[in-house]
Amino acid sequence: MNTFFVEHEYQVKDFLNRVDCTGANWLALGPSAMHCLAEKKIPYTIPEDYAGLSEIESACQAQFERLQEACGQIDDKLQEKDYFLRKWNIRPFHFHLWQIGMVFDAVLSRSLWIRKILENREGGNIYTHVAPPEPWSLFGLGFGKQETLWGRLLLLSANADRVIPVTDSHRNFKSYMPQRKMDSIKNALKKGLNSNILLRSAAVSYQQKMLKNILNLIGVNKKQHIMVINNAYEWHDILQNLSNSEMPILFLNESNIGSRQKKYNAPEIDSADLGRQFFANMTHNGFDFSHILGDRIRWIIEKGPSAARAIVGKMEKICFKKMPLAVLSASSPDYFNYVVKQFFTVKSIPVLSWQYGAVWYEKSITQRYNLFDDTGTNILLVFGDAVKKAYELSSMPENMIIESVGSATLDNIGLAARG
Repeated sequence: MNTFFVEHEYQVKDFLNRVDCTGANWLALGPSAMHCLAEKKIPYTIPEDYAGLSEIESACQAQFERLQEACGQIDDKLQEKDYFLRKWNIRPFHFHLWQIGMVFDAVLSRSLWIRKILENREGGNIYTHVAPPEPWSLFGLGFGKQETLWGRLLLLSANADRVIPVTDSHRNFKSYMPQRKMDSIKNALKKGLNSNILLRSAAVSYQQKMLKNILNLIGVNKKQHIMVINNAYEWHDILQNLSNSEMPILFLNESNIGSRQKKYNAPEIDSADLGRQFFANMTHNGFDFSHILGDRIRWIIEKGPSAARAIVGKMEKICFKKMPLAVLSASSPDYFNYVVKQFFTVKSIPVLSWQYGAVWYEKSITQRYNLFDDTGTNILLVFGDAVKKAYELSSMPENMIIESVGSATLDNIGLAARG
């Protein structure tokens, strides 16, 4: 009996149009596929029918502990080779650890489900959609939403000889809308604004109706000032009050760094050898994850140090005349954030981070969100005493100050309601 792995509605319809599906087993891997099969009254199962989430979570946690150890070892070797990384205590793998854990969880969970499913589906062909890898997406290393990860893993499984890959033609469809001349001008202006921190800060201030801050930015290089990294998020609701003082606020994001990088004599690093060392203990049930994740690991080895060098070099230029009094950041797994915060940590400038989103579940920090702020943060603001206690139990640095606060957004709503 044939088995069909389908993640999206269009994949269900594609198989029904192209293949004889009489009496087939259907594995629904996503909500739109489930909805389509239910509408057509076609029976299906889901991965959780074969392995529970607790089993998957235990496997992912055990793997993450191995990942932490491997990342630490590779970072030590990179710092041993590169004086720049030692000087600034930049650890490219630790700064990507949350993202690495995310993509490894994605492949490990699916590989475990595939093994369990196929143990119960002996014989017959296995149909799945497969397309070339998507460009990296979420947070930098993540998978794109149209990534055919299930199909790629099936082709790496012990049952690969039974797998019939079908071209995922849907993903190749791209709507084309000619760019108008006005759009081109707007994009060019936006790029120009973002490339200069003063222009960007003025533009953000105007957008957020912080008009006094535009005046405060005049002569900012000679004034005490505050710097905000990337999106303000929770800080947004207090920046208006800060801007009413005489202290300027600079808004920094990755586009201020630019694409040009100063050439330097990079130490010779055997990325292939380090990659092999990294994946030495990362094979599960016959799945060699290096086929899917190897390019991401090599990128960190080869490009992580040079990207950090470009960021630090630009920050030294921006802060040449005057360092900020303090730096404000929202919790983030972004590599740019990590490096900028580390730059200011070395310069002894306080970095304040504010928890973003829901991070607390069953009295502990969930989804490894503590990694967002375990490096380069001096003061961490969190929502409430229970969350504070959970952070304190999650191996945060001893010298970090963790403060429980309320919501500035709710405070503003309350003030508005009271008139």
